[in-house]
Amino acid sequence: MDERKTYRRLAEHAAASEKALERYLTSEVRARGGECLKYFNATATGWPDRIAMMPGGVVAWVELKSRGKHPTPLQSVRLNRLREMYFTAVVADCPEDIDRLVEMMAAGARGRAGEGPCADGEGGGAVSRLEYRPHPYQERMRRWVVEHPRCLLFAEMGLGKTVVTLTALQDLVDSWEVSRVLVVAPAKVAESTWSDEARKWSHLRLRGTALRGAPEQRRRQLADGAEVHVVSRDSFVWLCNEWEKGQCPFDTVVLDELTGFKAPSSLRGKAMRRLSPLLTRVIGLTGTPAPNGLMDLWGQVACVDCGERLGRFVTRYRQRWFDTVEHNHIVIRCTPKKGAEADIRERISDIALGMRAEDYLELPPMMVTDRMVELPEKTMRRYRQFEKDSVLEFKKATDGADRSVVAAGAAALMNKLSQMANGAVYAEDGTWVAVHDEKLRALDEVVEEAGGPVLCFYAYKHDLERITARYAGKMEVRKYEGAGDLSDWNAGKIDLLLAHPASTAYGLNMQRGGHTAVWFSTGWNLELYDQANARLHRQGQEKPVTVVNLVARGTVDERMAAALRSKSDGQRAMMAAVSELVKSKD
Repeated sequence: MDERKTYRRLAEHAAASEKALERYLTSEVRARGGECLKYFNATATGWPDRIAMMPGGVVAWVELKSRGKHPTPLQSVRLNRLREMYFTAVVADCPEDIDRLVEMMAAGARGRAGEGPCADGEGGGAVSRLEYRPHPYQERMRRWVVEHPRCLLFAEMGLGKTVVTLTALQDLVDSWEVSRVLVVAPAKVAESTWSDEARKWSHLRLRGTALRGAPEQRRRQLADGAEVHVVSRDSFVWLCNEWEKGQCPFDTVVLDELTGFKAPSSLRGKAMRRLSPLLTRVIGLTGTPAPNGLMDLWGQVACVDCGERLGRFVTRYRQRWFDTVEHNHIVIRCTPKKGAEADIRERISDIALGMRAEDYLELPPMMVTDRMVELPEKTMRRYRQFEKDSVLEFKKATDGADRSVVAAGAAALMNKLSQMANGAVYAEDGTWVAVHDEKLRALDEVVEEAGGPVLCFYAYKHDLERITARYAGKMEVRKYEGAGDLSDWNAGKIDLLLAHPASTAYGLNMQRGGHTAVWFSTGWNLELYDQANARLHRQGQEKPVTVVNLVARGTVDERMAAALRSKSDGQRAMMAAVSELVKSKD
């Protein structure tokens, strides 16, 4: 073990030289009972320089590169030839790439021994070349995508949207209807989920590249000739700005987790609405199309159909189908008019296919409970005084201000109160001061009761630091940062995994690592809350899932929990809570 750690440290330094990566790859493969051989052929150059072999006949060809370096044109040809023959052929330029490869190979070895995940839905690990046997509902989704050039696939988590979409794209590429595809996804999904799914199934032959790294590196990746390029939503606007006005090298765009485009004023939403008319096909994927109400639909549908069904302007959409309530010129509540929901559904029915997991999957139950945390009277007196002072500060700062200032002030107010409810607050210099440990004690109880791995969602950096310090040395506690942590979690190597909901909310399969989730603070965002819980409660989960919300009684926590239960729009629920709070202090 010490030798493996040494090789990893070496691989992480000196710009991750090929020699250091080679030693690390060899040590990791041998640690799992395999062999890693050097390959050299003087008469046929360009082939990958390492062959990794695992028990069970699992083989991968590996081209090692210094960090940031790319295969030569000849090496790319050799790699693609190996993939055409259904060999696993990868390029690794950092220890994390090797970690993902080794875990994939280990999972493939378990699968051949009859212990791995089966080939239905969105299974757990990335198993090499499984046979795809689609369920009838998956075949229906595939046909919908193929037959509707602009379509909305509203399929809940666990139904296999990713593999279905890849299968449809493979059919369209084979029939020459599609040539280049851009997939826009949340960062963590773009990093691994699409590539893992493409490698998993034997019927897929699409060549794909994830766009990452510095801008110049992304530009080279765009020119590699792959049929599918995957880009994070954070880089999507940059990518659109790279093209000349009125031009786009892609004919198809897939918007994974389409709700990320629901905000009409967001840069990514505006960029996509400008791009959409230039495309032959647009595919929108999400399991939660209206997490906060029907107002969420306009931005998503407009990205797909160019405003054809719900109108080109969100203000007209709001005026036509909603009654509004305003506070300080800010819309705090939109209520659908009578018959609005049926009318909107009818208008998008020709391009939207909705599928609920409960109609097709037999999932174990998910039990959600609020664990009330009692704060000592002294702490509550401090909280009430802090609340009063913060409200007065908010009123003074926003008196007569425009709506953007009021909204920012409201968010800051609720953040302050939420921090104190959690047990710590930030000072002006960026440091934090502990106020109480009651939520930490409540977390102790949940961890003890779980008797197994626990996934804990935190809200603030001081939450992360305080929880880590409390459990360090007592168990394996780790912050989720990427694919290596995901593999270790699913392999049962982590007792307490700490994750920010925004980093794990979309597309990650975590159901094999545990069945207990705890929210140190729930926040207001219903979509993030539902999506994060679905990391455990999805196809492949074998045990009932328990979700525990830690709620400090008498604090803003109760308002957040109530908003989630009523499925209220997070922003409007927060603004309504601020309004009530201000009135109570008058």
